[in-house]
Amino acid sequence: MAERETTAEPEPDRTFGPTSKLNPDPEGIFEPTSEWSPEPDGTFEPTSEWSPEPDGTYEPMSEAELTLEPLSEFGNGASFEPNSEFEPEPETGEVTPEMVILLNIYAIFIALIILGNLCVVVTLLSKKKLRTTTNMYLVSLSLADLFIGAFVVPAAIMSQFSEQYLGSILCKLCQFVSHGSIACSIFSILAIALDRFNSIALPFRGKISFKQSIITVIVIWCAAFAYASRAIIMYDLVVETFNGDTGWTAFWTCSISRIFKPVWNIVILVDSIVLFWVPLIIISLVYGIISKKLLSMPIQNKKDSHSIRGKQRVVKMLITLVVLFLLCHLPLHALYLYIFWGPGYFPKSVLVIKTFEVFSFSNSWLNVIAYSYFNENLRNTWKEELGKSKCFKNRFRVSPIKMSSKSDMTANSTTNTCSSTSKPQQQSKM
Repeated sequence: MAERETTAEPEPDRTFGPTSKLNPDPEGIFEPTSEWSPEPDGTFEPTSEWSPEPDGTYEPMSEAELTLEPLSEFGNGASFEPNSEFEPEPETGEVTPEMVILLNIYAIFIALIILGNLCVVVTLLSKKKLRTTTNMYLVSLSLADLFIGAFVVPAAIMSQFSEQYLGSILCKLCQFVSHGSIACSIFSILAIALDRFNSIALPFRGKISFKQSIITVIVIWCAAFAYASRAIIMYDLVVETFNGDTGWTAFWTCSISRIFKPVWNIVILVDSIVLFWVPLIIISLVYGIISKKLLSMPIQNKKDSHSIRGKQRVVKMLITLVVLFLLCHLPLHALYLYIFWGPGYFPKSVLVIKTFEVFSFSNSWLNVIAYSYFNENLRNTWKEELGKSKCFKNRFRVSPIKMSSKSDMTANSTTNTCSSTSKPQQQSKM
């Protein structure tokens, strides 16, 4: 007798699909319905739609096994690459009062940062008497702040309407410029501290020349943006999620890419060490030595007294710059540590991040106030330029031929002050 051929049947698919016959309750628990009711002994009769086990029975499942758990991908701090399969809810475009306040603050900051730092850079570079080593480091610091006002703050304004307006390329560029400018700022402050240490604590070693200071500035910028180049690779336009009062919420943001998420905690820690704690420790030690040296210097004549007071003003300015830097940047940096090392994003995280960004951006124009307050040469140069500009404007005023009153004569005499005072000087020279 010929042996009967047997064919193996494929393994049936026992997954629950979203059908009209079996739907979960709101709590995620599947209850038996009239169409799938079990027998009293816990077994189901075999049907054509659902194949039984080889022994013809189905083991009843517990409620814990039938409860739908949220996927691990939607866990705390998860991120998604923007694609067609998963898109967050579209934004309504509603302008909130908080958004209006932030937009006005950002607009004011752009004007203050660009105009203030541009005046500092032009003044320090155009006047030969102001081309000192310390002022060259101030130029480096002002240029870094100028980059923030020209690129980073406008990008923050665009992100108030939607992060998608940035796009992937602009997101990477803004993060690159932001990280590079912050690194350049702290490196410039560190260079100023070391320059003052070399000038005050080690006077016999020799001062750094102007050309050497320019080379140092170039090295600072190359090192800062080389350190920030990782932002081009690691940052992208992604979707972040958090579990709020109404459930899981997704939102667009320019953040770390999903690929580098596992190592992002380490990157945040390295940034904290390199850009905050190590420079802070070095600067604190340097200023402690400088202050002790200045207090122990003997004052023999007025020239020494004037020189020591000038050095003390520089030290006070540098301490002010360090304090401003820490007060403005530390809250945002601490928030990122809390998000990536703590519970993750929270319902008001976007608003808190934008608020702390305001503190971070304010450092770029507060530095200008510190320069003008402590740097007497810079302040006097600005006064001279403003005085010259007034005389320059008065030279183009047309004085009236006929004067009808005494007040007109007074106004005409004050108008020609600059020209009248310059004529006797010209005659005496002749």
